[in-house]
Amino acid sequence: MKILQFEQIIAINDVGSINLAAERLFMSQSQLSSSVRALEQELGADIFIRSNKGVTLTPFGEEFLPYISSILLQIQQIKQLGQNVPHNARLSIANSGFRFISEIIASMYARYANSGVSIEAYDYPGLKAVDMVAGQIADIGILRIWSHQKNFIRKQLKSKEIDFFLLDTMPLTVIVGPNNPLYHSETGVVSLEQLIPYTPIQLSYMKYNPISSIYKQFPQLDSRNQLFISSRNMIYEIIARTDAYYITATPMRAYQKTPYYPNTRILSLAVTEYSAQLGWIKSKSTILSDIGHDFIQLLNEYF
Repeated sequence: MKILQFEQIIAINDVGSINLAAERLFMSQSQLSSSVRALEQELGADIFIRSNKGVTLTPFGEEFLPYISSILLQIQQIKQLGQNVPHNARLSIANSGFRFISEIIASMYARYANSGVSIEAYDYPGLKAVDMVAGQIADIGILRIWSHQKNFIRKQLKSKEIDFFLLDTMPLTVIVGPNNPLYHSETGVVSLEQLIPYTPIQLSYMKYNPISSIYKQFPQLDSRNQLFISSRNMIYEIIARTDAYYITATPMRAYQKTPYYPNTRILSLAVTEYSAQLGWIKSKSTILSDIGHDFIQLLNEYF
């Protein structure tokens, strides 16, 4: 087991392809495949699901990735010990696909750039922010808690000694593009029945961890067509070009201050028994730096 293999796993996951990762790492595809296979054999579990369309993480891979990310981060931090970035100007953030976080990070950079700043931002779906904060990979995590998962996640946070600070409570929304007739809804509200003719888009990890999917609460939306996408950006690009839709819970107050994804429309879903909470998390043992406190102040201004 080598650090180089960890870096290779990260590279493959970033691009979703062994071939593309091999090009970026300046090595042959066969060399990279052999290296990954050797690591999988050593671990006794597959990290990737391979198909002719690329690779995605297995459930084991989803758990494995934060651990190696933590190791690589600590190595990087050791290398940076001699650099001239003050400790109180360092910040690491685990986001969960919320676009307005990028705007806050840009503001933080502009504020601190002249005096030196080190910001590390990660973007993972689902509950990865919890693992990254617990593993001290990230100082701050942005977390959405679905109402049907609330008790389970709260227990997880308590067991990992993580504090949750509520920002907003959000109803369910549906994201559609101009190729979906619902895009032109006059009321801005749609029912489950209106969604039945169209194809739902889900994040890839939901395929292997269905209990986390809000779609499982609505069996009437089962479709003969399935779209499982690993990248949130790709989800919105597909929405803009097809009649597919995406059910989520959108922090509307935050997106009144920053643009949402282009060529999409946010509709309210006429379902009241489900909702989600949005908040930020940190480990009880983490003492936020000055830049960390500034980040939270800017974050609160969006709500």
